[in-house]
Formats: sequence, C-alpha cells, structure tokens
Amino acid sequence: SEEQAVQNAISRISPSVVAIVGNYMGETTATYQEKYAEGIAHGTGIIITSGGEILTNAHVVKDLTSMIVILQDGSGYEGRVKYLDETLDLAVIKIDKLGLPVAAFADESAMVTGAKVLAVGTPVNLGLRNSVSLGIISGVNRSVSSNYALIQTDAAVNPGNSGGPLVN
Repeated sequence: SEEQAVQNAISRISPSVVAIVGNYMGETTATYQEKYAEGIAHGTGIIITSGGEILTNAHVVKDLTSMIVILQDGSGYEGRVKYLDETLDLAVIKIDKLGLPVAAFADESAMVTGAKVLAVGTPVNLGLRNSVSLGIISGVNRSVSSNYALIQTDAAVNPGNSGGPLVN
C-alpha cells in the first residue's frame, strides 16, 4: 500500500540522516540566541560513505566554529568541513566513525513532476530530529537565480531541514 511504502522509505533512510549543531563565528550571544532556537544553529545531513562522510548544505556549516554531528542513536561526534562549494550550496563534512549506514541515491529518471517524495530533517529544534513531511516533486530542472537545475517540491521544509534528504 502507499502508506506501507512511505513507512518503508522512512525506515530505510532514517539511519542515514544526521543532525548538525554548532556555533557561528562573529555572532554575539544575544544576537545568536535571537536568531537560533535553543541558542545553537542546526541543520541536517545525509551519510554518503560508511567512513564518516556526510553531505549537507554549505550554508549549514560554512561559518561554524565548532560542529557536532548527531546520529540516529543520539550519539554525537565532532565534525569538520572536508569540502565546501558555496555556489552549489553543498558541503561534505567528516566525522571519525566507521561502519555508518549509507543512503542509497535514487536514479535520476525517478525525479519526475508529480512523484511523491519525503523531506527528512531537523526543523525548528533538536527535539524534532528526523521529522518527515510528505509532498510531491513540483518541478524538475528549475532555476532560481543560478545556473543549476534544481528539484522543486511542495513537501514542508522548515529552518533546520537544510541539508536533509528528499527521498522517494
């Protein structure tokens, strides 16, 4: 059933989704606490190698002075930026942990307008880690003031979801 397919997708991707928390450079404590829930900045990432590499958005990690990556089981590991591309808004961060569950990437042909998708992330605060919203692909090969083809979705994406996966 469709409901079972959604539940299966969630159970397959959840072990590979991480929360990323840290402190920003140049922020005063008062400004920082006004801008970020719980006084910390947070985002989401997806494990891409079993050796500790995690894909996220560049804007999630580019100005962090320190970062902790929280796995599904609640354990935390210090993270460091390995690659950062602000133009693409993509970053790879690394933690010192082996044997991590790697996300499987979908075939590009599955990205079609109208296909159902799930957005997984850490919206608003860490208490909502690995929250899921359901939607559809609203458009493919879209561009908003960039030269890169993007996937548009109507799945709810909130502050903190940045860097999290969109899964089918």
